[in-house]
Amino acid sequence: MQSQGSYLSPILFNIFINDLPSVVKNSSILMYADDVKLFLSFSNPSSCSILQEDLNNFGNWCEFNLMSLNLKKCKTMSFYRGGYIQSNYQLFDVSLNVVTSIIDLGITMDPKLSFTSHINKTINKARLVLGFIKR
Repeated sequence: MQSQGSYLSPILFNIFINDLPSVVKNSSILMYADDVKLFLSFSNPSSCSILQEDLNNFGNWCEFNLMSLNLKKCKTMSFYRGGYIQSNYQLFDVSLNVVTSIIDLGITMDPKLSFTSHINKTINKARLVLGFIKR
């Protein structure tokens, strides 16, 4: 017996959110289980409003479908090669937290996609396990 729902729950959830990509007009969208990422590549700071428009559309979709969000888990991060473009995005009139690293599917990413922090965390975990084995 499952405590979180039936075997149909994931299928029903996927059917429920199936129309979500149709409300995001300008940005690309990635969906995995109950996780959604909106992203847009741009080099002009005025393009930030395009992503904000899609965030507003996403928020309207959530309200229409009575989908609640944990806004504490909603974050924004910019990946860049050259100069950093400062952007402040909002969802439901709440400013989203700007972060300098994020863990996505177990991989720690930074704005330069160097993976140095992920490698260091992995090495530290391996050292802890090795120390436990040596004891």
